Amino acid sequence: MKILNSWRDERYGAENTLYELPNGTKLLHSLDPKTVDSIFSIYTRIGSLYNPILKVKGGTAHFLEHILAGNPNETFKTKKQIDNFEFGSKRYPKIFSNAWTNRLGMAFHGTANSEGEARLLKRVASFLNFKSETFSKYIEKERKIILAELGQKDKPEKNAFLQFCSFAFKDLNLEYQKYALGTEEDIKEITAKDLSTFYSYLFNNKSTILSLQSSKPISKKSLRYITEMDSYISKIEKTPERAPSETLINKFMYMHFKDEKASNIGFELETFDKDSLKTDYKQKATRMLSYNLVNHIIFEDLREKKGYVYSSDTFYEGNLLASHNIRGMYFSTSIENFKKAVDSFYKIITEGAGRYLNSRSGKKWLESQISGVLFPNTSAFDDDYARGKATSYIGGYDIYDYTKFKAAALKVTPGEIESYIKESILNTPHIVWITSDKEDKKIEDLFRKTKLFKYQSSLSPSVPL
Repeated sequence: MKILNSWRDERYGAENTLYELPNGTKLLHSLDPKTVDSIFSIYTRIGSLYNPILKVKGGTAHFLEHILAGNPNETFKTKKQIDNFEFGSKRYPKIFSNAWTNRLGMAFHGTANSEGEARLLKRVASFLNFKSETFSKYIEKERKIILAELGQKDKPEKNAFLQFCSFAFKDLNLEYQKYALGTEEDIKEITAKDLSTFYSYLFNNKSTILSLQSSKPISKKSLRYITEMDSYISKIEKTPERAPSETLINKFMYMHFKDEKASNIGFELETFDKDSLKTDYKQKATRMLSYNLVNHIIFEDLREKKGYVYSSDTFYEGNLLASHNIRGMYFSTSIENFKKAVDSFYKIITEGAGRYLNSRSGKKWLESQISGVLFPNTSAFDDDYARGKATSYIGGYDIYDYTKFKAAALKVTPGEIESYIKESILNTPHIVWITSDKEDKKIEDLFRKTKLFKYQSSLSPSVPL
């Protein structure tokens, strides 16, 4: 194996090594002192957004994941063999294996005590050892299971997340607006041909990466299975004609979703950023400090002093879109305090944040934030740590360097934070998403009377940066 890169994650405490295997497949090994387990994953950056690109039915990616992860294959030819292999004994540890599909990719993974690492790799590697001619043998069984899975979910018209997707992504194709497992109609219409078509691209050598998270160096037995996987993946050269991407603009839109289960009013503001493969550490630090500042003032002023809101948070979501991220804020309030909370938030982003930042308390707050960056607490154990790092790498992203982030955070000035809040929050058109158990008209009438509505509705659409 050839070492491409190695680094220590200062916050998490893992020693990471990125290898290129003999046939070109990449392997990320995270030596993690927090665990006694070995956690192995095969990740392919081909998820449900590829359904329309490969001209297969919606839900095909998820359906294929079920077929591969839940049925006998060329390594384990019966369900009994799988169960006997995964069950633990007094001689070896039990194995847990599973898989998942999202819009951007698919992962096949497993966990076992590190004493059973080689057996774990053999089990997860078996997901690759499947003949597409046998898909028809399992398709009806899996169809019933997936329909039952769908039955556990809210109907689309009752699901706040799907309704948000339908609203925010209405100019994109339908894969952006539904569950990865598809609609009931999709699931009922998926054929073995759809599955075979998707499978022929799934583990191609440009989209697939392996990851291992363990407390020990890679054993010779484990390496044998890793080498076999490399050999298999290297032979699959068929790649989709294009990758998913979106053309989006930031424009002011708002919608209220009536949720009978809601007790408070949820208020979200979100906007799109263009995804970048290269990390801009200064921008990342400025964004973090800016949103943290607004959130801090919401807590201290709108919650603790005035009682207008109960909770608030910030978010930066990168798994819903192929070439954009979503950033924003959330707070919850009551019908009585709704207008006062929104108007107070508007005041924070127009003048309150800057004024606070230049006060004695604000200067202490900023120094405390920088202290938190310079002297970070150790991150909690994450059994998805290595897979997450591997996913970023196979997606073309540079390897995140916390040392560079610390250096960038030290250079962020109060003026740059003020400028970011003004340009990227106040002056960038946002999607406003409101949830409550109230009638649409009542909430929309209240929102239209707020200062935030009047200002945001005056902004011209802009291209995400």
